[in-house]
Amino acid sequence: MREHCVPDNILRHIEQVRRVAVFLALRMRERGFSVDVALVEAGALLHDLDKHLTSGEPSKHGEIGAEMLSELGCPEVASIILKHCKLGHSPLQDTLEEKLVRYADMRVKHDCVVSVSERFDYLKERYGKRDKEVMRLIVESEPEEYALEKEITEKAGLTPEQVV
Repeated sequence: MREHCVPDNILRHIEQVRRVAVFLALRMRERGFSVDVALVEAGALLHDLDKHLTSGEPSKHGEIGAEMLSELGCPEVASIILKHCKLGHSPLQDTLEEKLVRYADMRVKHDCVVSVSERFDYLKERYGKRDKEVMRLIVESEPEEYALEKEITEKAGLTPEQVV
């Protein structure tokens, strides 16, 4: 990651997302779900590989990182990177590994675990205020993100408040 000049604040966010995603993946595996924990960890560690490269065009976030991983022959990780933040994309049909990284990223603001509600407030303030279309997509995605939270926490045998 340092090779790609990823800033320290993004590295701290990535580490927290990795921690949450792996925690949930291990909980699910303990409860009998088939989940590739190594893939979840790789996806979480690389999900924001291109974040600093796309700060001027947030809609491109995920695309550059996914392309990099595809070129390296890692299509499953590329798919996680591409889908972890796509507005207008329904996460409910994604693989469990894709869902785990997306949900973990949704729960981590900077390097702190927060509620989905708090994260949406932040996304609206940071990205939605400057672009009406982005705001529309953020608002439209809320119900599915809450449905994703319900699915993930139920499979992990946790309440959302226990995801720390």
